[in-house]
Amino acid sequence: MHWILHGWPDEQARKTLTNIVAAMEPGYSRLIINDYIIPDRNCDFPTACMSIMMMVQVGAFERSEKQWRELLSSVGLKDIMFYQPPGSAEGIIEAITS
Repeated sequence: MHWILHGWPDEQARKTLTNIVAAMEPGYSRLIINDYIIPDRNCDFPTACMSIMMMVQVGAFERSEKQWRELLSSVGLKDIMFYQPPGSAEGIIEAITS
């Protein structure tokens, strides 16, 4: 999934993820997400502006690693891994079903 969930508040993102998790085969399927992973603190100006813009336009926001973990765990995903190049706001999130 590339830049899909960042445009949705947690409630709607959770609905989308719940449907995806239902279609995943435990022990086999992996969910790969390519999206923004913002720092919990001291976010750079362009990334902060992107998050504010998402909030104003669609009522959503860019998520930090902690927020991604909470969202993905809430729908039954586990072993959540983050791969993010240094200096990039964008990264890869990988998770599997319980």
